[in-house]
Amino acid sequence: MKIKIAKLKSTLPQKVGKVLLWTLVGFLLLRGMGSIFKEDDSVKAQNMIDNFIKTFELKSDLEQQGKAFAEGFALEYLSMEGRSREEYKTRLSKYLQTGIDINTKLNTDTKTEAFSAAAYKITWLDETSMNADVKVRVKYFNITDQAPDPMKQSNLDSNYKIEDVCLRIPLKEKEGSFVVCGYPAFIPAADKADMAVEVYSGNEVSNEVKKTISGVIESFFKIYYSGSSGEISYYMLDSANALKGLEGRYEFVNLEEISVYQSQGNTGFYVIAKLSVKDSLNGAVVAQMYRLELVRKEERYYISKMNI
Repeated sequence: MKIKIAKLKSTLPQKVGKVLLWTLVGFLLLRGMGSIFKEDDSVKAQNMIDNFIKTFELKSDLEQQGKAFAEGFALEYLSMEGRSREEYKTRLSKYLQTGIDINTKLNTDTKTEAFSAAAYKITWLDETSMNADVKVRVKYFNITDQAPDPMKQSNLDSNYKIEDVCLRIPLKEKEGSFVVCGYPAFIPAADKADMAVEVYSGNEVSNEVKKTISGVIESFFKIYYSGSSGEISYYMLDSANALKGLEGRYEFVNLEEISVYQSQGNTGFYVIAKLSVKDSLNGAVVAQMYRLELVRKEERYYISKMNI
């Protein structure tokens, strides 16, 4: 009988396999332990969001406070009288950083009165410095022939013209307090945006439908300008969402123009209405324009949206 000789098999593949297996197990264990001690990514993200919101809100609050401070300074800065120079300096000193002397040269016949101010832009320069752009309305009086007679002075004070003045005021902030840290500069007024008029394009309804909707719109605006919320709700699709009207402060005069289009998807109507209303205090008649969306329900037209 022939004896078979068994060949020895190499154990190297098994060893390599074991090494890879234990390496994988170790990696998974380390990763698992790391996830226990490592802060969850969603918590980190939420903390970042919360910190951003806090920073944004703080910055927004500082901007509002800076605007108010700049408006107060602008009113004092542009209200001056040549015969009260020291009083003018005293008023400004409440806003100015120590060491800044706004040496305004005033003629004895100079008189101006700033009566309204609106800060419309804040530009941050660094963490504590900003520029505030302020628009001020100023009365410029003609008092060249000023006389001590009180009656004559009163007449002179009635002779003035109003001008808009725009200032850029440098501010510094420290712990919520502000100071004017430099000389204010006169700047040009902001230009209005150059935009073409957007014309609504759609399928206009028939004259019969337009006439019916015109009657609804006219009746609605009569109530909107003079009636109560309960009366207005009669015309609204969502009567539970009460719309507050003008309650007689202004009076509806008439419906000047109206355009009515079938809305997209033919689910309702889009209305552009131009009307005239009268101010009950001074009698001035002014134009108003509204854009409304209507739906037809149970043989009636209801207003679903109203905007300008």
